[in-house]
Amino acid sequence: MTTEDTAMKALVIEAMYKALDDKKREELIKAALESLVRPKDLGGYGQRGKSDLELAFEIAVSDLAREIVREMIATDAIRQRVRELATAAFEKMLTNRDALANEMASALVAAITKAGNY
Repeated sequence: MTTEDTAMKALVIEAMYKALDDKKREELIKAALESLVRPKDLGGYGQRGKSDLELAFEIAVSDLAREIVREMIATDAIRQRVRELATAAFEKMLTNRDALANEMASALVAAITKAGNY
C-alpha cells in the first residue's frame, strides 16, 4: 500500500464517519466491537471458529513466548548444551539408518494418507 492509498483511505473513513449522526456512530462502533468477539462460523457441522480477538490474543501470547524463550536460550552455556543434544541425536539417527528410513517412510505414508482424507 502506498502513502497515497493510505491517505485516501483515511480521508474516505473520515468523510464516512462525519456523515453519520451520533446514533449511527454508536451503532457502528458497537457492531465493530461485536465483530471482534464474535466467533467465526466454520461452515456448519457445529464447528466454531475463533473470534478476531481470540486470534489476536493467541498471536500476542505466541510472540511473547518466543521472545522469552529467545532470551532464555541466548546464553553460551544453553547453546552449547543444545548443540551437544542435537549432535547426539543426529549421531544416533545416522548409526541406525534402516530404522530411520523406515520411520521416514511411515511418516510419509501417514502424511499422504491424511492429505487424501480431505
